Amino acid sequence: AGAYADAKNLITAGRRAIAARAGSDASDCVRAAWELLRFVGPFRMGAELAEELLLMSGLRPDARALGHWAAGSALELLGEVDAARTHMLSGLEYALLVSNSALEARLLTALGARQVMDGDFTGASKSLAEASACAVRAGDLRLRVFAEINLGKLMDHRGYLVEARARYEQALALSRRANDERLGGGIMGNFGAGLYHLGH
Repeated sequence: AGAYADAKNLITAGRRAIAARAGSDASDCVRAAWELLRFVGPFRMGAELAEELLLMSGLRPDARALGHWAAGSALELLGEVDAARTHMLSGLEYALLVSNSALEARLLTALGARQVMDGDFTGASKSLAEASACAVRAGDLRLRVFAEINLGKLMDHRGYLVEARARYEQALALSRRANDERLGGGIMGNFGAGLYHLGH
């Protein structure tokens, strides 16, 4: 309930910033709101706020990349995968335009996760390895965690269960360093599934 209330406050602040044409403040609110809503929902609220941001004229490339990341991630969770993929690719173009490693990591992780589900394991491996490298360059432990989780899922889908377990263990260690209990709980769910498949 606390996280949802915080997200609603951020959405209100984001809409005020959009109305005031304060693109940087608006994109910060969209990022923070989606980082909560992706765990607690509703996902549609996150998609709508991100799309409102993207309608702003004169939005800086980094803010536009964040908007596409939030919209794409939300639409992915809503099952609207074609629209999600389009947002991820558009956002990546803007992130590369400004050479922002943190934004590149966010978008490459989202794209890589979609490629895993599409069965494009070669593309996913490339995207997620690049996402991990970008997260290291950005010095962002949470972004490294997301990249490692999805590399674990890629290994799971390919049937490489020992390698998947190693990725989940790495993600869990990073989440502990980042002191993020919510991320750690999600990793343990994936880790438990991997152990089950391995027969432990």
